Amino acid sequence: MVQTRALGWVQNPSDFDKLKLTVQIFDNLSNHHHSLKNILLDAKVHNPEVCETLKEALNRDPLILKYSELVGTGTSDRKQAKCDALIQASIKDQGNKKGYIDNWSSDGFLRWAECLDFVNYNRSNDTFSITEIGLAFSRSNNKQRDKILIERMLAYPPATRILELLDNNMREYSLEGRTPDNNMLMTKFEIGSSLGFAGENGFTSLPENQIVEALHFEKNRRMKNKIRSDWEGSSDKYARMISRWLVKLKLVQQTRKFFYFEDSSESEYISHAFRITPLGSRYLRNSKGNSRHPQISKYVSWEMLATNVKNRDYIRTRRGYILVYLKDNKSISLTDIVQKLREIGFTDPEEVIVEDIKGLMNCGLIIEYNTDAKTFHLLDQIYGLFIPEINLTDELTDKRLQQQKADLSITLPNINKKYIELIEIAFDSKQNRVLEMQVMELLREEYDLFSKHLGGSRKPDGISYSLDNKYGIIVDTKAYSKGYSLPISQADEMRRYVQENTKRDPKLNDNEWWKIFPDELSTYYFLFVTGKFVGSFEDKLDNIYHSTKVKGGGINIEELLYGANAIKENALSLTEFPGYFDNKEIIFSS
Repeated sequence: MVQTRALGWVQNPSDFDKLKLTVQIFDNLSNHHHSLKNILLDAKVHNPEVCETLKEALNRDPLILKYSELVGTGTSDRKQAKCDALIQASIKDQGNKKGYIDNWSSDGFLRWAECLDFVNYNRSNDTFSITEIGLAFSRSNNKQRDKILIERMLAYPPATRILELLDNNMREYSLEGRTPDNNMLMTKFEIGSSLGFAGENGFTSLPENQIVEALHFEKNRRMKNKIRSDWEGSSDKYARMISRWLVKLKLVQQTRKFFYFEDSSESEYISHAFRITPLGSRYLRNSKGNSRHPQISKYVSWEMLATNVKNRDYIRTRRGYILVYLKDNKSISLTDIVQKLREIGFTDPEEVIVEDIKGLMNCGLIIEYNTDAKTFHLLDQIYGLFIPEINLTDELTDKRLQQQKADLSITLPNINKKYIELIEIAFDSKQNRVLEMQVMELLREEYDLFSKHLGGSRKPDGISYSLDNKYGIIVDTKAYSKGYSLPISQADEMRRYVQENTKRDPKLNDNEWWKIFPDELSTYYFLFVTGKFVGSFEDKLDNIYHSTKVKGGGINIEELLYGANAIKENALSLTEFPGYFDNKEIIFSS
């Protein structure tokens, strides 16, 4: 059986010294290895049996360690978790309150060591061992350490993707002869939106303009800081963390990016904004190979090809074989790739394969498309890609969802493919903010409605309006794993928002969110957006209408996408759109 771990992408650790301690666990000649056996385990692991088992593990030859021995276990309350693993005992927690880190943090350091190819992962028995590169890193002095780390960053595709984005951004300014300024910075949101398999669950990014709008609208300083620190998608987290590694190696600089507004003299800023340094540009250029520097091969693991999406291993394997076909052929057409995939059991349409190739490029692999020959060419040298044998049918844990997304990519050709991923995100309650912000972005970009995400306490998730047609919409989005029944408490919440907008009395709500609606609007509606409606939700829509005299509706993500495609095809106009608000579920596909 294939063990499936979340490897290849890292969100939380950034301390190179602690990374080195992690790798030195595997080096039986290192001081840290000896310290673990003779001092640290006795001091930190209070269960004698666990302590003895870990010591015995360190004596293996060759030194191969189980995931459980490295990362250990934990409890729902991290503060109460006991030390029971090697990485936990190796690294002190922040403030050295307990003297060791928890299993979640340990997993982060192990992922980091794996994605830089310092340790090798064996899926068949869920174990790790040190690589030659890892051994050199373990035994390096400070100068050697940084040299190795830079080389590993240039071999780690997501790091080169970030360097490439920043370098291209800098080059555009240079070609235009513009003086370097605030605008040449790229925030974690700009980077995150172009990193990995964009839009997929596990590679989500929050729209930068909505973050800036939220900061501008929010007057409470504590809440502003919370937005800056807490609001980010998974790709934004990857962008922030990888960029911080590059900053420490002087390949990238970090500073604030400021934003200015016509209606205010006060600016807002995003803290995590980056630009490439001349040193970073030089290393990136040399990594591609020239007369003086050999091309650096990129380390690509099967695990990095999908993270949190359903059918993860199926998708990893499909993308892995696409990469194999690109690697084994100097040039290959899309038709040939699809045919080769068909021969081994994949039935996904061409549109899905094209998106996979775009995602591989966003991961940091350089793939060239010849428009004349209509062929793809992988310019990078890669290594480390070992695809396990899996039963494709067994791996499709939700075949209906996979087929639904594939069908929509064909049926709805006019909308951005990243929004199709909302079909899955809408059933993941952990992604509620991502759903809120991306739905508002979809209404703006695909429906051409002015749309603003609000969020926060005592405000609806967002508002949309058409100035030409003089109507506004109060929007609430919900991510529920088993469908949304519109609980009475949430119906009452929407009723309150509708009444606040009608009365517009600051005594009802001192944040006065309704002021975002222009005065020219004459009619208003309310809208619930979710993955699937269940139960008697239409009765509650009707109740809101009878108590407020404002009509509303509910729409699932698939129908929202159909509506967007109809707008693009001129089969639906913004003038006609309000006619669908009749206190029922809105359907565009029939």
